[in-house]
Amino acid sequence: MQKMIVVQPSLCAGCRLCEVVCSTVHYGVCSPARSNIRVVEWQDKGISVPFTCLQCESAICMENCPAKAITRDEKSGAMIIAEELCLGCRMCVLTCPFGGPRVSLDTGRVVKCDLCGGDPQCVSNCPTKAIKFMDVNEFIMEKMKASATGLVNEELKQIAEMNKNK
Repeated sequence: MQKMIVVQPSLCAGCRLCEVVCSTVHYGVCSPARSNIRVVEWQDKGISVPFTCLQCESAICMENCPAKAITRDEKSGAMIIAEELCLGCRMCVLTCPFGGPRVSLDTGRVVKCDLCGGDPQCVSNCPTKAIKFMDVNEFIMEKMKASATGLVNEELKQIAEMNKNK
């Protein structure tokens, strides 16, 4: 069972508690700049979106790491960077299309979300539940239900309109 972090932007309040918790848990400091999850903001639209490594099934970061420092943790499913093997070449940063890996301010080596060993603290500490950690198949089923609900609602509107015009 593979799990993933899923974000529902409409629920995000922009409090950035996820960044604070992440930096505190991993680095012992309250510093959003050191967090492995980042909140991207569109202030003019009032939208905040927490973003972190997607833990891709076919991880391009791992494929492009010349030091083979990135491996998948079998327990959590997270792509883990072995700091002692990382060359700091940033190939994973350059090739990741989603911006998951980042360069550590402390070491100059690359770091990224490790799913907190399978219990992501950003998820359990999000006050609005905008961040979830869920089974990939459960996520797909939720998307399908939302899509089907939209289709059913549209069909019901059309039936009501037809009945109204009779």
